[in-house]
Amino acid sequence: MKILLDENVMPKAKEILVSMKHEAELSIDVVGAGASDEEVFKHACENRYALITHNGKDFIVFIPPVCINNCHFGFIWLKCEVTNRNCDTIFAKIGKFLTERKSITDQYFSVKFNRSTSEVNIDLRYPKQNNIIYGFK
Repeated sequence: MKILLDENVMPKAKEILVSMKHEAELSIDVVGAGASDEEVFKHACENRYALITHNGKDFIVFIPPVCINNCHFGFIWLKCEVTNRNCDTIFAKIGKFLTERKSITDQYFSVKFNRSTSEVNIDLRYPKQNNIIYGFK
């Protein structure tokens, strides 16, 4: 899957996703440092990338259900702190999830990490389908 990592996502995440055969890019490399959220989102859409960010609140305004006119190729909001210690765990699970899904077009997911159990939960936020949660250990 094609994935664009917002500039607030550590570069190590790209290495993990690429090792899992995903086409991952850092927005800082393809859009530029300090690019606006709108520029990053536009680049993701024009190039058919799913977008992963920590700044979900800044991007949520561009996607359904807030903005119903935009088509996008997937949005993943990291609602957890990603550190050097847990990056491998979190992004290996995200990479596996994306491999199994094949496409997340027009879907929005949130990712949470439980430090005590090392469980990664990927929750489908839109469109709602009975609160599906994809939990991985």
